[in-house]
Amino acid sequence: MLKRVGKNKWIIISLIFLTCIVFALAYMNKNGNLSEITNVAPNKPTLNSPTDDVSFYGKSNASTSGESYLYVTGSFVQTVRKCDTDLRYINQTENYFSNIYRAYVYGDYIYVGYYPPYSKINVFDKNTLAFIGATINLSGYIYDVYVDEDYIFAGGEEIQSVWQFNRSTLAYINKTESYGGTIWKINGDDDYIYVGGVTTNTVRKYDRHTLAYINETPRYGGTVRAMVLDDDYIYVGGYTNQSICKYNKNTLEFVNATSNYKGIVLTISDDGDYLYVAGGRTGLNCKKYNKSTLAYVGATETYGDNIYTSYVDDEYLYLGGVTSLAANDGYVKKYNKTSLAYINGTDVYSGSIYTVTSSHN
Repeated sequence: MLKRVGKNKWIIISLIFLTCIVFALAYMNKNGNLSEITNVAPNKPTLNSPTDDVSFYGKSNASTSGESYLYVTGSFVQTVRKCDTDLRYINQTENYFSNIYRAYVYGDYIYVGYYPPYSKINVFDKNTLAFIGATINLSGYIYDVYVDEDYIFAGGEEIQSVWQFNRSTLAYINKTESYGGTIWKINGDDDYIYVGGVTTNTVRKYDRHTLAYINETPRYGGTVRAMVLDDDYIYVGGYTNQSICKYNKNTLEFVNATSNYKGIVLTISDDGDYLYVAGGRTGLNCKKYNKSTLAYVGATETYGDNIYTSYVDDEYLYLGGVTSLAANDGYVKKYNKTSLAYINGTDVYSGSIYTVTSSHN
């Protein structure tokens, strides 16, 4: 009798076990392979899907109509993200698993410089964000990329010369003599490129074709981190000096300077009439100056923490950076460029934002 009860007990346990297997198989048949379901990362956006709800942009199902778009890069996310000027997500590039400090839009393409280990300049179609091609590895941190009708120029840390590539073939052509320190900024016009950075602390002028050295400005007084040009002048900002210095573009002589920004100048944007200046440490907002007189006009509210990048269009000013160094959370924030009043911003980027640029760059 006792043996029969024990035997029946094991039969019942076996039946329960078999029933569980049947239910599991039925679930898998209905929902797909179980391993595929459990390996899906929660809330991770699908690459190149314009209808996903991506938390960085805070809105879903963004319209792709119209012609003006913003492109955003930075750390951790490691892609170029495209959104409209209302900050709605549209698309993103493939991930190359290296931080991106600079992206430059020229014509139909985006030119993207990566940190090590990748350390190349990738080219993407600015509409579809499809990969087009890449340069050779520059073996260092790429901090700036500048593009004109013929060439791509890049420089950075360990890369203390400006490297020149054919814009059509992406083939390496030449490089300048050593700048003498890390290169933070490259800009150009029809005939020359202008280069600024660490240690040398000047803006050096080179022939854009031959890369022959022409001349340089007086020392800025600290690291050169930001620079914009117009037809007649160069406007420079950075460390230590913490003012915007204006130089004659032909002679490179000093002309004038703004009042002290009261912080490191990390970015300057220019709309033709005004300079929009932003940075870090103490000066955690964006200040507006008259471009002709360099007189102070006004300032935005505090961004949060370091502002690494800015972009201005006909109506708005966009700022990107990190709102909390401890949390390393960045946002793109949008302001009325006339009044400097805050309008709206994206959700958290999950990393510092290093570039905000536009399809109309």
